[in-house]
Amino acid sequence: MTVVADKELQIEAHSVLTRCWRELQQYLARRPQVQAPHPLAEVDSDAPEVAQVMQDSSIETNVPPMLVMDGALTDMVAKELKKFAKQVLIENGPEVFVHTEKTRQVRIFAGESPLSSRLVLEIQPDLCPVGISTHCCSENLMTPGRSVDVAVAVCNTVSLAAAFAAGAGERLAAGQTFTEIQNWASRRGGVMGLLLLKGDLMSKRGTVPIVGG
Repeated sequence: MTVVADKELQIEAHSVLTRCWRELQQYLARRPQVQAPHPLAEVDSDAPEVAQVMQDSSIETNVPPMLVMDGALTDMVAKELKKFAKQVLIENGPEVFVHTEKTRQVRIFAGESPLSSRLVLEIQPDLCPVGISTHCCSENLMTPGRSVDVAVAVCNTVSLAAAFAAGAGERLAAGQTFTEIQNWASRRGGVMGLLLLKGDLMSKRGTVPIVGG
């Protein structure tokens, strides 16, 4: 996890991440069913906050909660760091949190797609805080010469963005059309932007500007 803020907060970030990870591992040891590859029906009120965040996003999008784990951990760190800084940027693998007072750009990587690294999300301060998540369809990820089908979701939390990106990515891999996936996301609400890439084709919906292409 990489943290950039308008003051030094690496110690605080590490402390929150360590605590939340420990709480989550202890909870999963007690409730291993949460790790099952299917969505949850309800939130466990006895779960630690990080697990409740995972479960909330799982229920909202109908995806397994473990697909939201990194996003939930990022949200927990962001929640704490915002107490100390006006600007906080966090990168945690494919998950990004942005809380900024000036326009920021987030570049999208899509393997060997002709659109890879040419597309940039432009995040305006009035949209913040913003969570961004990228989900790459795994069957193409390690195949040389193959473009990577990608879903990128933008929401007001990283955990929800991770859930929507995972749900959209799975549907993209299953052969659903751009229209079907975008309609699925819009029916559920909470999505500020959803970008779908399949080869050299692109579908974009939402209020987040895209630069390049």
